[in-house]
Amino acid sequence: MQIEPTEALVQKLAGARGSFKTFIDYIRFPYFKNLEENTVINFDFPITALVGSNGSGKSSVLQALFGAPQGYSTGLFWFSTSMDPIEEGSGKRNCFIYGYKNQKRETVEVLKTRIQWNKKEGNSKNPDYWEPSRPLKKYGMTMLAGQRHPAIEMEVHQIDFRFQISAFDRFFYLEEVQPWHRAKRRSKQDILRERSAFVKRSFSGEKIYSEKSAEKVEILSDEELEVVCAILGKNYVEGKVLRHKFYKEWGNSVLFKSDSLSYSEANAGSGEVAVVLMVQRLMRAKTSSLVLLDEPEYSLHPGAQKNLLRFLLKRSLTNKLQIIFTTHSPAMIEGLPSSAIKVFENNLQGQFKVFQNRNVDEAFVSIGHTITDKVIVRVEDYLAKASIELSLEAEIPEFSNLVDIQFYPGGTGKMKEDISNYSLENFKKHIVLFDGDERRDEAIDPQTVAPADRNESFYDQKIKICAGQTIKFSTDGGESGGRVDQLVELQEKYLDFWRQRVLFFPFDKLEAEFWDEDFCKKQLDDILPEADVSKKMIELNAASPKERFAILARCLFNQSRAKDIQNLQTLFVKHWIKRRPEGHEKLVATLHEIRDLPR
Repeated sequence: MQIEPTEALVQKLAGARGSFKTFIDYIRFPYFKNLEENTVINFDFPITALVGSNGSGKSSVLQALFGAPQGYSTGLFWFSTSMDPIEEGSGKRNCFIYGYKNQKRETVEVLKTRIQWNKKEGNSKNPDYWEPSRPLKKYGMTMLAGQRHPAIEMEVHQIDFRFQISAFDRFFYLEEVQPWHRAKRRSKQDILRERSAFVKRSFSGEKIYSEKSAEKVEILSDEELEVVCAILGKNYVEGKVLRHKFYKEWGNSVLFKSDSLSYSEANAGSGEVAVVLMVQRLMRAKTSSLVLLDEPEYSLHPGAQKNLLRFLLKRSLTNKLQIIFTTHSPAMIEGLPSSAIKVFENNLQGQFKVFQNRNVDEAFVSIGHTITDKVIVRVEDYLAKASIELSLEAEIPEFSNLVDIQFYPGGTGKMKEDISNYSLENFKKHIVLFDGDERRDEAIDPQTVAPADRNESFYDQKIKICAGQTIKFSTDGGESGGRVDQLVELQEKYLDFWRQRVLFFPFDKLEAEFWDEDFCKKQLDDILPEADVSKKMIELNAASPKERFAILARCLFNQSRAKDIQNLQTLFVKHWIKRRPEGHEKLVATLHEIRDLPR
């Protein structure tokens, strides 16, 4: 079974968001476990990934979400014990608030609060009961005659993949051999050999003992089997699932059959069993269900993880499932929009803060992953490099570690020629950023060109329009007698790259944008008499924007070496960022555009 590419599924799912009849739009936590007070998480995309280190609160959010819909309670997973009592600090009760749209498409909020009943007073109620509450002003909720909004109605599917192990593995790795077995010198292997016979007979259709020992064997449908094969890269022709307690505790056994062999979960990886159980459950989930997955990548290799993500996207699209999962794997979120990624990081008070709208690389750099394949942004000169680096550090620090800003001598002409190389390999690794005065007409999309116009002459003209110069391409056979079909292909790749990966500063001349006359005068006031300052300012104002930095460097440092000019430009850029003129906001918007380009 072929599952569509991630990019296509993401686009379709983004467009289908409005068709979800039941959907939790956001959840906020005035006071909840180890999360920073008043944490808010928005669910802007039908699938959401929660990324963070162990113990950062990701699973806690899943527990809260589990208890959000009507008929479900967070207390099923989070409850107080003598060893681990739940502390309600400073009179604050653990609670959460979520918003959804009612039938009138109005956003309503529901508050759920933990109520701790006092058993000493003879109260037999659940000591960890989570109760819907009326809206409270202190949490910024709207008071509608003091009435509560009804909880959202959604079927919930919660799966923790760390514990999705087979019945065989559960017994072999987790159970202790009982004293009477040890007395008879019976090992786990002996017990498994004996009891596996009952499993085999059950898979063959024989009814063993009673329903207290085993449930009916379930055969995967053709569609379910196709999905399992697509995720795992297998060629099964049949799959069966049996829930039983032949190995003491209730668990699942899976029987796989291919063209050449048949084997059970004893010889399958734990990831295979988990995928079968998950696919079976999600394929049978009701429309508009809430799906909560804890570390779904568990025991799966990166290729299978990517296939799993595609399945989740497809299932969300076709069955309107809202899916929220925790993960430590970059493969599980590769291709998701930044609006779908939420990052949990430790704050200075030891609590966890949630950052929204991070891209894949930013998310994993924040939890200690090393990114070796950075995006390379090519710029014209040092001033462009400094302005990008310093602005990123100030405005988007989580992204600044993921890009490498480079400039080479040779000017814009050489940069435009080099695009012919970038467009051939590592297309998405490179971004070219020109000064604003290089902007011309937009590059055409080769996909929209009529077949009759797809020729060397037509494309040469179109490249001149956007690049402002002729670009030579090397084909097999050299410049004379080269392959025309290959040349046309190279020209199309060039135009594709220019259209998608070439950007421009939001102002024409960088030197003019970052130059500040008052700031310049302040530097001169520190070293020159007032009369000399006035003369020097007249000289500087008469010079071109590019010459001003060299003149000022000679005045301040008695020389104008490249390093002196660069240090001076860095100083002016820092001052520009600090005073935030109109151009600053425009540059930050350009940086966000760079950040959001697909990689």
